[in-house]
Amino acid sequence: MLKRLVMLVLPPVVFYVLLLGVARFLPAFPGWSELPVFQAMPAMLLVAAAVLGLCFTQTRITFSSMIMSTALLGANRVGAFPVEDPMSARLLFWSGILLPIALAVFHRLRERGVWSAFGAVRVAVTALTCGFLALLPRLSGWPGEAMLVSTAPWLLLPPVVLIVSAIAIPLMFLPRAFEGRALGPLMATSVLCALTALNGRATLWPADREYGVLLLFMSAAGLLLVIAVLDSAWRKANMDELTQLPARHALKHHLARLGQAYTVGLIDIDHFKQINDRHGHAAGDQVLRYVASRLQQHAPGRTYRYGGEEFAIICEGDRAEAHIVAIEAARRAIGRESFRLRGRGRPRKKPESPLPQTKQKTLALRITASAGVATAHGKTDPQEVIKAADQALYRAKKLGRDRLCRAGRG
Repeated sequence: MLKRLVMLVLPPVVFYVLLLGVARFLPAFPGWSELPVFQAMPAMLLVAAAVLGLCFTQTRITFSSMIMSTALLGANRVGAFPVEDPMSARLLFWSGILLPIALAVFHRLRERGVWSAFGAVRVAVTALTCGFLALLPRLSGWPGEAMLVSTAPWLLLPPVVLIVSAIAIPLMFLPRAFEGRALGPLMATSVLCALTALNGRATLWPADREYGVLLLFMSAAGLLLVIAVLDSAWRKANMDELTQLPARHALKHHLARLGQAYTVGLIDIDHFKQINDRHGHAAGDQVLRYVASRLQQHAPGRTYRYGGEEFAIICEGDRAEAHIVAIEAARRAIGRESFRLRGRGRPRKKPESPLPQTKQKTLALRITASAGVATAHGKTDPQEVIKAADQALYRAKKLGRDRLCRAGRG
């Protein structure tokens, strides 16, 4: 758990620290922020993220880009006024408040496209946020507006913005079902970059690169959103949504780059059709996820969902006997413990004080699997090795299931 958390948090932290180093310590390139290509970079990246989000059904990124673009326009307008100006303080305050809240809401809502209830909520939040920020300079002031001005010259964003961000940004690190683990951290880091861009005129930065800080961090925010869309598209093409294992398309690419020595194992769930027929396809999905988790824990090499109730394990290297022993151990681990189907009344998380066994609405099943393995030596076509493993799997099924057979042996 700790290792997974570190892997989620460390890349965004390193990326952000590098940006801080570039903005704070590296000598400014003379006039780079005045070049048209750099001035247009944030807008181009945000538009690209919005378009890609529509193309790859990641509307959360599309609407996030629209809100960031509105905040960018506001930040550009603020640059023409003194820091102490009420309109500047108003734009910085509300941009810093609404941006992390909106993106946290977008991340936590399920992705169902624009024409759905979740899409309608995103459209409403985007319209209200962008409309409010666009009209904000024209609104008259209100009592207490002076409190929006930060008293710290190195931080233009008021403390309440930091409090809201400290609550909203960690929410994006919480994983979402059927979503890539990188999506939330990428969105969270983009928010952090956008907030830093809004703080571009603070004394934290050298006086000659205020506009450059805005361009640098807003460009980074747009780039992170583009990467988030591309990561989502890659996952849809290469990952199985149900089991969260690499799918057959990813297996095809793995086979294409294999060396001359490797072992392929095909594992098939025994009597899976009977499970579907007796208990329904929802129960079958539970079994598939259970087997996938057991293989991830115990299988050597890389595990893939090959199709249906079949999984593939690829072990590279000239250690065939050790690989076969490990694949057999993984196969046995599937049936080592009885599997309990989740009933309608069964909680998704294990309670601290579980009910007695007689009162639990669960059904215990013993899940077993059969396996076929084949080893490649020399310039063997990977498809031939897969075929040999499949034939060995068929033989294991024919011999009574719940066993492993090797290609060319009984």
